Amino acid sequence: MITLMRRIQLAFISNAAKRRATCNKRKKSLKKKMEELATLCGVDVCTILHCNDLDPQLEFWPSKSETERVVAEFQSLSRRQQTRNMVDVKKFTRKNIVKAKEKLQKLVSANREKELTKVMFDCLAGRLELQNPGLEDLDALGRVVDKKLDDVEKRIEALMLNHPGHVDASTSSAGAMAGGAARD
Repeated sequence: MITLMRRIQLAFISNAAKRRATCNKRKKSLKKKMEELATLCGVDVCTILHCNDLDPQLEFWPSKSETERVVAEFQSLSRRQQTRNMVDVKKFTRKNIVKAKEKLQKLVSANREKELTKVMFDCLAGRLELQNPGLEDLDALGRVVDKKLDDVEKRIEALMLNHPGHVDASTSSAGAMAGGAARD
């Protein structure tokens, strides 16, 4: 049986019974994840849960004394150490925007290269004739052609080196030319 996970709508649950059941289920999952984090990574973790109207008591995990110890250890650090890895919303958003712009630029460049490669092959096959191309377009197309030629040359070299009875490419092409001329 295949079960498909569906995305749930994140919104306040107005039904108190459903909200309490969801809170209990999520608390259990959170505690399990915290335990996994502590065990797998060997780090001190703790949680303080307060579910307002559902349960007015604070809930500590793994225990109140362990939570107090971890919090005290954190508070004993200098302010600089405490905030070293903290990121506010503005920094987080700026960082994500920079990453997204870099990713977009890479995708735009890759897409441009694919378009130019298609133009190159279409021109070579006679399916396309460039109509008044700009200098920038010709320059970019020239770079793609140069890159493809370099790739072909590298591939030929690799094949020649891996072929057990390989012949030097310069002598084989000269020989082929001479043989072709002799036949004419």
